[in-house]
Amino acid sequence: MGCLKDYIFNEIVYTSGCTEPAAVAFAVAKAVDFFGDNESVDNINIDLSKNVFKNGVDVGIPGTSKRGNLFAAAIGFVSKKSELGLEILSGIDEDMIEEAESLISSDFFKINCLFDISDIFISVKIIGKNNEVKLIIKGSHTNVVFVSKNNDIILNKKFDEDFYDYFSNISLKDILNFSNNCDDDCFEYVYKKAMNNCDASIYGINNNNYKGFKYVKRLLDCNKDYDEKIIELLVVSASMSRMGGAPVRITSCFGSGNQGIVSLVPIFFYGKKNNLSKEIISKALILSCLITGFIKHKMGKLIPLCGVFYAAGVGASVGLYFLMNGFIDENIINSLIINFYSGNAGVLCDGAKESCAIKSGNAAKFAFECAELLNHDKSEFSCSGISGNNFYDTIDNLNYLNVEGMKYIDKLFINIINNRGDFYEFK
Repeated sequence: MGCLKDYIFNEIVYTSGCTEPAAVAFAVAKAVDFFGDNESVDNINIDLSKNVFKNGVDVGIPGTSKRGNLFAAAIGFVSKKSELGLEILSGIDEDMIEEAESLISSDFFKINCLFDISDIFISVKIIGKNNEVKLIIKGSHTNVVFVSKNNDIILNKKFDEDFYDYFSNISLKDILNFSNNCDDDCFEYVYKKAMNNCDASIYGINNNNYKGFKYVKRLLDCNKDYDEKIIELLVVSASMSRMGGAPVRITSCFGSGNQGIVSLVPIFFYGKKNNLSKEIISKALILSCLITGFIKHKMGKLIPLCGVFYAAGVGASVGLYFLMNGFIDENIINSLIINFYSGNAGVLCDGAKESCAIKSGNAAKFAFECAELLNHDKSEFSCSGISGNNFYDTIDNLNYLNVEGMKYIDKLFINIINNRGDFYEFK
């Protein structure tokens, strides 16, 4: 079960802003570390997989009014703070913004979208008067697999998905056993990370320095008599402020901040509201995050299907049911995923932006409703559409839809985005 503990500490982590532009900024900053003297840099070429490009092209950069991969890359170059990892987009000041804008306007950066490469891939080439550095990230947002300087190879780590393969030999029974019996340090770690995302929710409610805050304030005026409406508000608030460029730190889950919000916030709220113990809440949080990771591991970190619906929403529903009843088993999880997918087939990922907060809020609300349905009615929808006979069959069907049915959708999304003409990503 050590792989599941590794998952908890490696994949439930802090990030500032959307994880894709943060990864781009990190990659540039890390390449600068190897280059040495950024004063002698002539230009930087960046190749991005279609998924990284799509998720970073239109998302807000924390603490600024700026957006996109290009600005994130410039901040990575200016800040030279690769040690911050996915929090590299925090603490951006006016001098950094001015310098980044100057670099962008001089065509210092060139970004290329690699339509034939999926999931996470970032290649940075720094070209200077006397030096040239190439750095590649693959598989996860900060996993550097290759570095060369002046054609001398510094790092050439064979990419093997086993480096984040936490779930290949894991069953639902294993996940249930782990969540019930894991060490106190796991409980404390996940509880603290969930509190962080709830703090982001409160920030979004109390502040107005991000795009989309008026929508959050509108949700405050809605009827709060139902738990699902409060859950929707809290999730939308955290996600909207994050995606809109507010200076908030978010706990991500398996490479996604919105997955982290949906996996953690509904459970933390419901547990605290009902005065449940810290241990019980922590068990539910771990269960939610593990189910989320199990599903996403099967399909990939960045895919055309919306992760907050197909993975984090199911995880949250499982965790909420556990809180409502004090127990859960494999049969219940089978019923929860069938109910969830029966009502939510067809939600696509068309790139990261503020409106993802609405998807996240809907996923969290539906997670609660699915848990409530099974809790009170003990009802399971018939196997139809993409639903299978059980949890595993349903995930296999979803993966088949993702691999075979979505081969061209990302390219179409990116063409639509680029044809609007309001982005300067392709330089």
